[in-house]
Amino acid sequence: MLRPRPFAGFLAASALLAQSAKLPPPQVANARYGPHERNVLDLWQAPTPGPAPLVIFIHGGGYVAGSKANLSPTLLSTHLAEGISVAAINYRYVTTHPFPAPMLDAARAVQFLRHHARQWKIDPRFIGGAGGSAGASIALWLGFHDDLANIDSADPVARQSSKLQAMAVHGAQTSNDPRIIGKLIGEPAARHPSGKLFYRMLGDRWDSPEAGRLFDEASPVYHVSAGDPPALLIYNEPDRDIPPDAKPGAGIHSPRFGRLLVERCAHVGVPCESKQRASYPDRNAENRDVASFFARHLKRNRTLPPPDLANVAYGPHGRNVFDFWSAKAGPAAPLVLFIHGGGFVGGDKSGLDPGLLQRLRDAGFAVASLNYRYSTQAPYPAPMYDCVRALQFLRNKAPRFRIDPGRIASTGGSAGAAITLWIGLRDDLSDIHSSDPVARHTTRLKAMAVLGGQTFLDPRLIAKQISEVTARHPALPLLFGIPPAELSDDAHAALFDHASAARHVTRDDPPAYLFYNESRDPVKASDKPGAGIHKIEFGAYLKERMDKVGVECVVRHGDEFNGPGNPREKAFDEIVAFLSRHLR
Repeated sequence: MLRPRPFAGFLAASALLAQSAKLPPPQVANARYGPHERNVLDLWQAPTPGPAPLVIFIHGGGYVAGSKANLSPTLLSTHLAEGISVAAINYRYVTTHPFPAPMLDAARAVQFLRHHARQWKIDPRFIGGAGGSAGASIALWLGFHDDLANIDSADPVARQSSKLQAMAVHGAQTSNDPRIIGKLIGEPAARHPSGKLFYRMLGDRWDSPEAGRLFDEASPVYHVSAGDPPALLIYNEPDRDIPPDAKPGAGIHSPRFGRLLVERCAHVGVPCESKQRASYPDRNAENRDVASFFARHLKRNRTLPPPDLANVAYGPHGRNVFDFWSAKAGPAAPLVLFIHGGGFVGGDKSGLDPGLLQRLRDAGFAVASLNYRYSTQAPYPAPMYDCVRALQFLRNKAPRFRIDPGRIASTGGSAGAAITLWIGLRDDLSDIHSSDPVARHTTRLKAMAVLGGQTFLDPRLIAKQISEVTARHPALPLLFGIPPAELSDDAHAALFDHASAARHVTRDDPPAYLFYNESRDPVKASDKPGAGIHKIEFGAYLKERMDKVGVECVVRHGDEFNGPGNPREKAFDEIVAFLSRHLR
């Protein structure tokens, strides 16, 4: 993933998606997302009670033809039946505006739709991209390219994320580098007539270093990196060599493009599948498969209200993103970070409880919910440092988010609680001499309020304080990147101490609230490995150390809440009251 570069998207994709049926009238027709006459889109809204995920259709036509009217009516109806809204866009042709204009137009359309998410009942966290041929290549380019959002822009549309969360495309060129196309498929494919228009700015400099950089920038496969969204590619052409005497452009929809992308994605752990249309019994089955793919990846936890800004990138990895809900009133609001749990190997920013979010916003807080790298992608301390970076990023952009950088607290559950406590109890990780303005910001918190948090991650101490069974939690070897047999090895003592929040307590630390709801009964030898990982003993251990240095630490258990009602919900009330007291 880099910044935009040209792309030799070719293909007459209109032929791929041509249908005899007519499209129904859209709820929003010819909405202008940019200044050019072709910067228009149509939107069909899914019949859902609340905000729906969205798929954006990007037409093909070799970047010189085609229209949003090429959207398949059957594909549209299948997605609407799944509860997924659909938008179809036009973009500038390369006959007048060469690369990167088509890509940047599509990015602007994504940002425009996110900006109007509330008005048009779109969930801005879950937007997918579809299309054929040139439109397929544009969709993949958007999905794999670095986010083009400019959070400092005076234009509210430009502040929105341009990233997609899933892509399902037909006949895609995954590389627009004619050198690669010639070797992969055949020289005729590399001589597609759209190429000269797409790279018109090169003139006769096709062998120059400038051309090589442009070919890279235009190629989706060049931008793939860990954490990128999943992709489904479907091809109709056979896998064959193109003879040298074939007409220019022959093979431009070869499934070898799909194989190239699948191999690259596998190298960095990005889900990607390439299929042949012949593997489906009919086109309806193909459309259902595409809709099912989007449903799996776009219809996740959508009980949260749409954020004001979705998938804001705070770092280079695909999971370095957060959602942001503004405070309901007033500038310079206090901010609460939510860090999700999941054993450092799962979970998502959408795991924020809607009830907690509502309480925090009613109390006047802005809220940011973070993703971070899993330990399977980068072991300790990567998850912690990702969240540190998000905290510094938000401080650096405080005026833009209308938050008070001096009043920031954090919350989270389980692994997210452990990260919160680690950040709050560590010495300041800012580097005032850094050339990076984000890194110069303090990492200190004003308060911490967590659920089921591990206050130490030393397997030896877990075995001693709780049980040997708990110390065998399968997430611990992955977190530290060491074999399970070495979890009791004193050679790793410094690493375990470094990762354990309770080891870093000092008298200048922020106050903490810890809630636990796991049974107080002892862990049994017959329990599954990891049982007890949310025991209140973790909280008691931290409270003893914080009490010694005179820092407030409240530890509560669900069985302490009397009367009807969910103890977790009652803990939410206490968390909001605790944070309000310390951030006012």
